[in-house]
Amino acid sequence: MKLNSLQLQLLHAGKARLDNRWNFDNVISPFYRLYLIKDGSGIVNHSNEVFYLKPGHLYLIPSFTFGRYFCEYFQVQYYLGVVEDIGDAGSVFDHFNFSYEVPAVPADELIFKRIIEINPGRNLINDDPKVYDRYPELESFKVKNQEMPPSKSLETHGLLQLLLSRFIRHTKISKQPSISEGKIQESAKFIRQNLHRDLTVQEVADAVNLSTDYFSSLFHKTFGIRPLKYIQSRKIERAQVLLATTNDPLPVIAEKTGFEYVSYMSRLFKNQTGKSPGQYRKDLLGRQ
Repeated sequence: MKLNSLQLQLLHAGKARLDNRWNFDNVISPFYRLYLIKDGSGIVNHSNEVFYLKPGHLYLIPSFTFGRYFCEYFQVQYYLGVVEDIGDAGSVFDHFNFSYEVPAVPADELIFKRIIEINPGRNLINDDPKVYDRYPELESFKVKNQEMPPSKSLETHGLLQLLLSRFIRHTKISKQPSISEGKIQESAKFIRQNLHRDLTVQEVADAVNLSTDYFSSLFHKTFGIRPLKYIQSRKIERAQVLLATTNDPLPVIAEKTGFEYVSYMSRLFKNQTGKSPGQYRKDLLGRQ
């Protein structure tokens, strides 16, 4: 992935003082969060790790990651919600290894302040992550971004990239991949371009001119996951985005993610997220 193709859009930006009401479980969102902690403390669980939020540190919480948020006493934080436009090359998280906690430098606070300054009205009214994951909230940011002057839009994008760069450790593959690695990357791109179809592993293997068995073994060696599981996981992530950002009924979402039967999509969705698609959308919409 070439980083000059990375497209980031701002969703939320602000500064908040939190208390013990900041206590939320089973939060999963189609965007990622950036925090700069100024005072107090808190705990965030995600990616099978526990992060103790400390002043003077930056934190990154990836999209599509189950998280738990907890503050015992108080916490003062700058926060950003960022949407990544994922194209054929995939997510930046597919290509780079990230740290999720790094020490802040003096410039970081200036960057947060500048983003807030040139993007007024992006602060959160409610601190509950499940509230600002809702469809109307996710849609409203698109309108605000479209209405921004080009100069401020470009500046915001550059500042978001600068903050994200603080967390990147190294690439997941070599800069000059071998022929076999190149074929696996090509297969991943083929999968992302065809999530709307009922893909089989054999079809993907054929697309990169490899036998099914050799392709499956090579894919697993490269990504640490079987190709069928990868296909299913990407389809469910696409379904999560559609549930969060559209009003499409489940049959339409199943069709757009290459599932012939809604029941099969629902079963895979619950296995991956812990919730049925209907419950997932209800939680996003804040329904009881």
